[in-house]
Amino acid sequence: MIHLGHALTGLTPPVKALFVYNTNPLSVNPDASSVRRGLAREDLFTVVHEQVMTPTARYADLLLPATTFLENRDIYTAYGHFYLGVVDPVIAPVGEARSNFDLFQGLARKMGFTDPPFMQSCNERIADYLENMQGLPEGCSIEKILAGRLVHSANSRRDGRVLEGAGRKFQFAVEAASPAVPGLTSAGEFADPDLLSRFPFRLIIPPHADLLNSTFGERYPGRLGEVLVHPDDAATWGVADGEKVLLRNHRGSSARIARVTADTRPGVLVAEGIFWQAGEEGGGINDLTSQKLADMGGGATFHESLVTFAGKTAGKSGLAL
Repeated sequence: MIHLGHALTGLTPPVKALFVYNTNPLSVNPDASSVRRGLAREDLFTVVHEQVMTPTARYADLLLPATTFLENRDIYTAYGHFYLGVVDPVIAPVGEARSNFDLFQGLARKMGFTDPPFMQSCNERIADYLENMQGLPEGCSIEKILAGRLVHSANSRRDGRVLEGAGRKFQFAVEAASPAVPGLTSAGEFADPDLLSRFPFRLIIPPHADLLNSTFGERYPGRLGEVLVHPDDAATWGVADGEKVLLRNHRGSSARIARVTADTRPGVLVAEGIFWQAGEEGGGINDLTSQKLADMGGGATFHESLVTFAGKTAGKSGLAL
């Protein structure tokens, strides 16, 4: 997923078909400008299964309506708690909307696949999943979960144990592990003197309180979002509070509204949230981020980007802030 831009623009032979579901890569993927170039290819057939008209959906050759969580049965866990449960729909699917489960089963049957997962009902698939868990709590059965009982999902260990080892404490560093926990190292782009000379600001992209990644972006059409700029940097670069600025680097550009504040440090720009901007000036904030993988864990490096203010030169001052 992190390398989607490269997959769509840099492979030989090229990817010719893309099926997008449960995501909005043109907004959330790093190096989104390369994703945009890939989606714009005339020889790429793109299918998007979606609930709303996202920036990605606008590039679809075939757009299929998807159900929301209110319209289909599913089994859920979460980041914020440790419980698992089956949730029933509260309304029938609207119009021609179909769930992921129904859509993929239908496609599989049309293509001639007869494997059990493609022939089972939703309840049968959920029951299979539950049967493969490490064990259910005493007094709990699959039938009770299907009927709505919530279950603690820490592998559903009967003994209630989650942490093991000495003292049942989490060990941040283990001497036997190789390598040990590393010391603080300089992030890749920040250590490149050539990039620093051209793009002197470090950009970080924390979540916005009104958004969940790019979810709910349809509520703010055309909104650019803000970028926090330290007063010292604003004075040096001639950036006024409330001014529309264009952030730029060697990957792309993105427009934001400057908010001059001491809530950030000199040299650090903070752009909260992933808004669905699709204006004439630049793209989304992830047009500026890199497809580089983190050295530990292999995740994305969303907060390791260098940028500058397009059309501005250090040394200007005197604007009212």
